[in-house]
This record gives sequence, C-alpha cells and structure tokens, in this order.
Amino acid sequence: RPIDEPLLNIILTKSSEAWNDKEIYDHVRNSYQLYDIPETVITKRILLKTLGSITADVVTTKDIWNQWIELLNKIDSMGQRYIANADWAAIRDATLSHDSKDTTDPKTKERPELYVKIVKLFNQYCRDPAQRDRISRLASVYYPVLKTYWEEGKFDNIDTTGLEVPKLPSLQQ
Repeated sequence: RPIDEPLLNIILTKSSEAWNDKEIYDHVRNSYQLYDIPETVITKRILLKTLGSITADVVTTKDIWNQWIELLNKIDSMGQRYIANADWAAIRDATLSHDSKDTTDPKTKERPELYVKIVKLFNQYCRDPAQRDRISRLASVYYPVLKTYWEEGKFDNIDTTGLEVPKLPSLQQ
C-alpha cells in the first residue's frame, strides 16, 4: 500500500500520543512534504490536536497558536464561513485535554489560558450563539480549569496582547 494522507494521519496521531515525542511528530509531519501529500483540513486538525498530547515543556503555547492559525488559514482558503465544531474540538484537545491535568507543572496553566484567549479572539466566527456557549461557558462543565474565567469574569479582562489575528476574509463575524 502506498503512503497516503490517512496512513500519515494515523501514524501522527498514534505515535505522538504514545511516545510523547516532538521529534516523531516533526518527522511524520515532514513526511507529508516528502511524499507530496497535501495537508488537508483534517490533517491540520490532527496536527493541532496531536501537539497537545506532547508535554508543555516541549511544545509551547506558541507552537499550538501557530498551528491554530495554520488551521484557520486553511479553512479560510477553502471558503469556510465559520469555525466548525471539529476545529474548536482540535484547539480544545490541544490546550485542555492532555497535560493540563498535571497541575504541578506551572506550564500546564498556560494551555488553558491560551484556549480562553483563542475563544475571546475568535468566538465571533462561531456558527451561532449555541456554538459560542459550548466553546466558552459550557466548556467549563467538562474542564473545571476554565470555571474561573467565566464565573469570576476573567474572560472579559484576559490580555490577548501579542496574539496577532490574521485576516480571514471568508469567515463571517
């Protein structure tokens, strides 16, 4: 069987999560170019989600932010008009689902904060108010680390300085 996108996506997902190794992630990611396989929106989501499975001492919030922007640029280039649930799930998984459970490492607090900043900056691209609620206030039900942002009003005052939002002409506010 020839190497194709589904095979690389499976390898990327399983290897990075199992070995927690950015070098493996980078090697598999480079394989898309090596074998001339385009990174589809599905691949971009998997790349983002998989970054979150690698510990915060290796993958920074800047790495996650950059991959988020790559995903948004991809969906915008395809003419998508809003950020889909699958895209929100990818950033949620990259920032909240893995090593954010280890509260002893101060770096793990950076990822949930990045998620909140992303929600603040991009929630206007939600499909509807129900989606906006799911990614923000209602997400704190499943991710208690988010409760303080919505219950104590920190969401409105979170500083997003330094995070540059690209022009996304296809996405509608």
